[in-house]
Amino acid sequence: MALTRHYLGTEGPEGSLPLAFLDASGRQIARALGRPDEQADAALEAFIRIFTPTRLVYALRDGHVAPAPAGLPVMGWFSYLVLTCHVASVSPNVAASDRFRDRLQVRLGLDRGISELSGIAELWKRARDWCEFRHQSGQQIRQIALPDPGTATQIGHSLRISFPARSDLRRMERLFGSLAIGRPPAPDRVVALVRSEIADRTWSQGFLRAFDDFSTRFRAGDRLLEDHPFWIAIRGLSKPPTARGAQRVFGSDSMPTSMDRPPISSKPTIPKRCGPCPSKRTRDANRRRST
Repeated sequence: MALTRHYLGTEGPEGSLPLAFLDASGRQIARALGRPDEQADAALEAFIRIFTPTRLVYALRDGHVAPAPAGLPVMGWFSYLVLTCHVASVSPNVAASDRFRDRLQVRLGLDRGISELSGIAELWKRARDWCEFRHQSGQQIRQIALPDPGTATQIGHSLRISFPARSDLRRMERLFGSLAIGRPPAPDRVVALVRSEIADRTWSQGFLRAFDDFSTRFRAGDRLLEDHPFWIAIRGLSKPPTARGAQRVFGSDSMPTSMDRPPISSKPTIPKRCGPCPSKRTRDANRRRST
């Protein structure tokens, strides 16, 4: 229910637009569960523990999932799709192999891999239809803009809708890592820098969709983008989650919320001075007296 509300609910952070990209990072899982960002790792591990090897095989291989309890506004298998997006974006320092099946085995701690994954495509199509029916019925559920899987007919939907994809991670750190260091940058500068770097490079569909959504909404005047997955990912490239109560900046795991901080602004904050600094002569005199 938490995942459905966060990712698919029209009152979630992405509003009523179709789901075009899915960020299954620890921070987003934590936010879906109502936990603070500094509990991202714990929330992600709690999420991983709900899956058992037997149920994974039935779901990802065969597309068979136990139905949701009667009366709950959930499809019953969306958590498996979020899991596949998480595996699609696992960084090399977590699982070295570039093979999705190997990363799935490592991330879930399975004794052996799952060679057949055709159930993933089936579950995505059922999820799209589930959302479409409820959206057309007037329920507060977003549609799913399912990408073309390309030649990866079994896992292509997850690979192409996940953000950021594994193929994007190192490139993002190399090209945009400086944006997560120091004073928060102006969002228009971020948009310009990213746009200049994506023209001649191969990025995942998830990355391009996330960036396009962020830049389009910013150009349209939306200044409540602190929870947007693209901004979260960019500002989180070189920063661990901040501790509760620590100074928050315009960034992935430290962005001020629209409820307790001003909206996005490109104007730098000028710190207040607490009084004139003592002159060198005064400092020398004080040092002699203390000696």
